Amino acid sequence: MAAERAFFDTNVLVYLLKDDTHKGERCADLMAEGGTISVQVLNELLSVIRRKTDLSWPETLRFLETLEGLFEITDVTQETHRLGRGLAERYRLSVYDALIIAASLLSGANVLYTEDMQDGATIEGVRIVNPFTGKV
Repeated sequence: MAAERAFFDTNVLVYLLKDDTHKGERCADLMAEGGTISVQVLNELLSVIRRKTDLSWPETLRFLETLEGLFEITDVTQETHRLGRGLAERYRLSVYDALIIAASLLSGANVLYTEDMQDGATIEGVRIVNPFTGKV
């Protein structure tokens, strides 16, 4: 069996900043195994941090730069956009969820850690996993 290559959605990484110790630790444990995020995830995290935390700009930038050092980062390209819009139509996904799956596919990931999609589903070879259900 091929090694798992993980892609992390924004809604999982945000627990690194919340008071939910269990989910934050679970996320950190998964991150220790490596993975990929996209520029879309960085953008969404920046937006969440600025709207929903008390972190200053320097603290926010340090947090994002730390993630940039821990993950492979994949760009959101025209190819990502085209693949994403096709996935959105084919699987009746939100555009942003479809773009996350597209970025996962293009990065070579076969596991997507997210709370936003159907746990256990497989889309185009990417297995959707809610890392907080205990079924990983």
